[in-house]
Amino acid sequence: MKTLTNHRPTNRRISLCVCLGLMFSLAAGPVSKAAPPTDPLPPPDYSFDLASPTVENDNGLTAGDVLVLDVDRPRVLLPRIALGLLSEDDELDALSAGNQSVGGEETFLLLFSVDRDTTGATAADPELIAKGRPFSAFDQAVRGHAAADQFESTDLYTLAGLPPGPSMNNSLSRNNYNEGGTSFGGEPPTHAHQTWTGGAQDRVDAMDELTREGPEDYVVDVYFSITANSPSLADLSGFHPPSGANIFFNQDPQTGGTTAVYADHSELGLAQNDEIDALIVFDFNSDRQFNTPDQVIFSLAPGSPSLGTIPGASTSAAAADVFASTAGTPAPVLLTFAQAGQLGLGGLQAPDDNIDALDFAFCESPPPPPLPNCVEAYAIWLPGDLNCDGDISGLDISHFVQAFLDPGGYAEDHDGDPYDQCDYMLADCNQGGYLDPGDVEAFVDILIGS
Repeated sequence: MKTLTNHRPTNRRISLCVCLGLMFSLAAGPVSKAAPPTDPLPPPDYSFDLASPTVENDNGLTAGDVLVLDVDRPRVLLPRIALGLLSEDDELDALSAGNQSVGGEETFLLLFSVDRDTTGATAADPELIAKGRPFSAFDQAVRGHAAADQFESTDLYTLAGLPPGPSMNNSLSRNNYNEGGTSFGGEPPTHAHQTWTGGAQDRVDAMDELTREGPEDYVVDVYFSITANSPSLADLSGFHPPSGANIFFNQDPQTGGTTAVYADHSELGLAQNDEIDALIVFDFNSDRQFNTPDQVIFSLAPGSPSLGTIPGASTSAAAADVFASTAGTPAPVLLTFAQAGQLGLGGLQAPDDNIDALDFAFCESPPPPPLPNCVEAYAIWLPGDLNCDGDISGLDISHFVQAFLDPGGYAEDHDGDPYDQCDYMLADCNQGGYLDPGDVEAFVDILIGS
């Protein structure tokens, strides 16, 4: 058994402990934010479902609107009418840009959101926990607010998919509520490390970074699906059988462009009663028709009949699997792109897990074992959590003092014995890239929630 390293006590350390202790005692309780990722992903365009309190509370938003974050709350980027959704009961189910220029060998992380019933299958990767990134779908579900979050895979993919990586997990890349501008501006108003027991929470139903031309908000080339019970489904489907697995397209929604079918369910190899609830379109030839060499990556809603027939699908929680349909003649190639377990979801311990939105983020650097560098860079983190318990409290004070005054001793003591593995750079509370006196003030601010 390893014993705690006996490092030299100093008046400076004692003074710092006393100062931090007194300042912390003045606080009613910490309500600090976690920190945005060190390399934040671009803000997405997204929608909330019909049951989301932000939609139900008549905030001028509907479940058919495409939203964008405005400071710390969502605003309408594209009203549902622009996509041909004429009823307030229409509900966007998936959203994508055309992604015409993605190369077959380019590597990327999958980004996804989950529904309210998702529990996640595993805690965050130990390497990420040690670096102050303890948040995963499992963690956020335990805390009561996973449905309006965005998570990233911890393994890399290409358009061909890849064999299961070494991590097979996920990490929080965007929080439901204000986390330094990296959020969906959703309900409940909780930070990543806080627990919500109030019940109602928004659910991200669709997300992607749509294509802009000219002015900042001029959106073009929108691909989307809507729920099977949306009143506008039959009219939008035209002569195609109405299906929640039909994918629609609007080239110019902001100037009255017409919505048309990009691919109906049969062209994707799916059943009419299937429902696509997450979507990434790769319209490689930009002709707005699903034909060779186009590819669509998607997930299906629970109850979709094809969940039990697609090759490679999980036997449990297939609604958290990601599938791919590649256009071909005479029929598309339909297969499982990533099983739920590869994303830290599903399995016997989480049979109700369900992916509800999809996107991707490029990651060009080769992965050092076991995690690609971009996973840490894109993840929301918790500076000041110097005991790596996933929270900020007075329990972190003595660990902060050691990390600040004696990084070597801290590293020796926090390598798993006697304390959990934890990185001393979590004391870099002002995020300057090194430890300096400014980190003390920043740590106190985090403790008192200012």
